[in-house]
Amino acid sequence: HALGTERLLVDGLHNTVDAWIVRKDKSLTVLLTNYALPLHPIDTQHVSIVLENAPEPRAGFVERIDSTHANPKQTWLDMGQPGYLNAMDVTRLEDASSLRKESHPWRHEKGMTYLDIAMPPQAVSAITLEFGAKQ
Repeated sequence: HALGTERLLVDGLHNTVDAWIVRKDKSLTVLLTNYALPLHPIDTQHVSIVLENAPEPRAGFVERIDSTHANPKQTWLDMGQPGYLNAMDVTRLEDASSLRKESHPWRHEKGMTYLDIAMPPQAVSAITLEFGAKQ
């Protein structure tokens, strides 16, 4: 429910990318995944989103899970795969697993909001737009 409770219609199909749009009081989140089963082909996908009849956002940010974001396994590998962790190691891994809000650009013209994002293989991204009033 952190995303919201009102799912909006998404039009468009892709072999590996799935999209959901969920509205909450004064925000809207576009949740994207780029996923394929093991041994199935997958590449980075460039996703373009058009929100019709949308007011102009006042802010936008993205939270990601991919090979370079919220990836404690890679940090653990970089640490030499320790079998036993000290307190500093645990803190480092907890920090590496955290989602980070990063500013994300958008373009708004004539009631349409445009978003673009590159989705690496096996990635999850949540783009949140904040509005001044309930949408």
